[in-house]
Amino acid sequence: MSGPKCVGLSATERELLRQDNAFKCDQRLARYRRRWHELATLNRERENLGATPVGFDGPSPDELRKTVDEAVAAWLDCDALSVLEHQIEKIEAAIEQASTDLTASAETHAEDSQESAGTVRSEPAFAPIQAGTNPSLRQFLTTWQRSRSTDGEADAAWRQKLQKVFDQLAASDSSRDWSPWQRRLEGVIAQTDPGLRRSQYEGLVLEASAQVRQAERRRDWRVRLDSMLDELAPCRSETAGALRRELEQMTTSGPVPTSPRQANLRSRFQACLQEEREYRQRESRRRAIVESLRDIGYEPAAALETAWVEDGKLVVQKPAESEYAVEIKTDGDAQLLQTALVRWGGEGEPGQQQRMRDQEQEEAWCREHAELLAKLEARGYANAFQFKLSPGEQAVRVLPRGESPRRERSSGQLREKARGDS
Repeated sequence: MSGPKCVGLSATERELLRQDNAFKCDQRLARYRRRWHELATLNRERENLGATPVGFDGPSPDELRKTVDEAVAAWLDCDALSVLEHQIEKIEAAIEQASTDLTASAETHAEDSQESAGTVRSEPAFAPIQAGTNPSLRQFLTTWQRSRSTDGEADAAWRQKLQKVFDQLAASDSSRDWSPWQRRLEGVIAQTDPGLRRSQYEGLVLEASAQVRQAERRRDWRVRLDSMLDELAPCRSETAGALRRELEQMTTSGPVPTSPRQANLRSRFQACLQEEREYRQRESRRRAIVESLRDIGYEPAAALETAWVEDGKLVVQKPAESEYAVEIKTDGDAQLLQTALVRWGGEGEPGQQQRMRDQEQEEAWCREHAELLAKLEARGYANAFQFKLSPGEQAVRVLPRGESPRRERSSGQLREKARGDS
């Protein structure tokens, strides 16, 4: 059993759960980071209105990243995910409080501005308006107050409906341009015919209601966009990067996509997530192989990130060993692990003494191979032999001595490339 061997590797259920939790942690870290910046923005707005920032005692995104990485590495991934979700709940509660308090501060600011200008408020301000920071809204409110003096009792019902719809419209986007609505309202004020005035009020209600429904669709779509962007944030493929850029552009411009378009985006989104999961599974297997080899004293000739770039194989060697090494081969998904002892030497048939040394080295590698499999099992990878050859069934493959320096130069170049990429 000391000759070339091939084993199949399969992740245990616990290892698959760990990988899935690690991916979810990365996605939630992206959400936490975005919400962290949202809270900071809200608090700056509060300070501009003279209000106290909302306190939040959670860690910074970088601190949380370090804590989560350490937990996942220690197989505490379930705990890490739970901590993350708790921190997200906390920061989202702080954001909700900051938003609510900011609305109250903005309304107070608007009231103070009106009082200082000698304007008396005869109606409640629109509920979530930040009038103090939107000049077009302040002008519209002045016109809205003035319009009451021209209305009759018969206009009251339509005006109440319009007030409610404008409340909803203001809630959907406090920074919206209210100039078009102001011009429309001025037209109502100028209308002296009661019947035509009520008809114009009805038209305003219908048009504003349609915009409210459109704003609600945009808000719901924006929530879905943010969620997809958070989940795509850890994905490293070019396909995922292209989709992220496309979705980011949609957050700032353009109408809500049609249902077929949304279905297409969702399908591409799911494909990117699956591609990332498969990539992580493949890299996890490769990392487990390399780290297990290091545990038993072998060092790869190349950095982990580039370990299998040449012909799908890796040569590992003990630092003190100059003649023998182990050649590692895997399939594309690193589900099969084939190993064989190799030796650098000259051409020609080996002598009796050389064959004895080869056999001794093969027997030593056989014992280490058993250690390797045990290390892999400890890392969550069950294994089963696909084939194994006995001593003498296949001679130790000899590599020309000239290949060793080239291998070392290649290894150095790969390390330089890996450092440059990082």
